[in-house]
Amino acid sequence: MEIKFKSLMSLVLLSSVLISCGLEEEPYGFYSEDNFYTTEADAKAAVDYAYDSMTFLEYSRAIFYLGDMPTDECGPKSDEATDNQDLHNWNVSNFNNNRMLSNFFKYGYIAINRANS
Repeated sequence: MEIKFKSLMSLVLLSSVLISCGLEEEPYGFYSEDNFYTTEADAKAAVDYAYDSMTFLEYSRAIFYLGDMPTDECGPKSDEATDNQDLHNWNVSNFNNNRMLSNFFKYGYIAINRANS
């Protein structure tokens, strides 16, 4: 019984290796020096595509919280100083799992990748 099982498994393995499909992937298209940046509209489209990743809400929200909140530009009104204790206690802590910070860098690197490709 064990010999039949081993020979059957060997046959299945051998047939799956020999009968496997041959997949040839055809690219949808690519840009080269011959087919891109030939007009001003093409160059503008490439720049617009790179900057498009900076229009996502996750990126633009982080600019305020990471750029303005830690500075003296963002502060409570003079008559509401006691009501804004949360603003004084706010900090960007725990960088390992800070979603706002990771989204800020994620979309920034997406823009860099798009500009380089």
